[in-house]
Amino acid sequence: MSSRVGTTIAVSFATSLVTSAAVFAVLQLVVAPKLNRPKTPGTTQVPNVIGLKPSDATTILQQKHLLLKVVERSPNPKVRAGLIHSQEPLAGSVVRSGEYVLVKVSTGIPREKVPQVVGMTFQAAKTALEAKGFKVSGRGVERQDVPAHQVLSQKPAAGQNVVKGSVVELTFANPPSLVEIPKFKGQYFKRKKIEEELTKLGLKLGRVRRVDRADTGEGYIYSTKPDSGEKVAPGTEVNFVIQHYED
Repeated sequence: MSSRVGTTIAVSFATSLVTSAAVFAVLQLVVAPKLNRPKTPGTTQVPNVIGLKPSDATTILQQKHLLLKVVERSPNPKVRAGLIHSQEPLAGSVVRSGEYVLVKVSTGIPREKVPQVVGMTFQAAKTALEAKGFKVSGRGVERQDVPAHQVLSQKPAAGQNVVKGSVVELTFANPPSLVEIPKFKGQYFKRKKIEEELTKLGLKLGRVRRVDRADTGEGYIYSTKPDSGEKVAPGTEVNFVIQHYED
């Protein structure tokens, strides 16, 4: 009797061990992998930091479990110096926590050094300045001592660092306006009167050649050189051929 009881207890104990082993095996196959699996990193939405100081942007990003990295400092026409003008990833992007937000910080409005253009023709100077991003205004002045359209001065001066897009004012030489020779032929030569008329026009009295003919009165003007109607530069001398007479 006692041996049967012992046998029964032994069988029950063995069965329990087998069952426990089976349950443990199932747990190892099903539950354990889930318990030991690494957690998926959390995600967060990137806030907008454009227009902020890097220090302020750092605080805001830390609240979102993100990091800030300044990758460039460059000029920007719209964002004040010291503020962020670009970010990557863009605001609203969803990224993993702990990621870096790369930003560019403004150094202010772009500036450019004004090139030297004095001595160039106006058109060449205009092309050179516009290639640097400047605007150009020009003013011509009459000059006889330098080639036509040569740049005489510039403002701002060469070498100055000014805001890109600024206007550079150029003063250049214009050829003198031509003067038309009046019609003197057929009039009578009066030195003082002729000199006054020529002076008003910016011209000068040149040589006066007297000829003796019987068909006209004294001082009659036969011709001028340059001839009437011709256009000449200011300062040109006008020579006369007249009937002989005494001044």
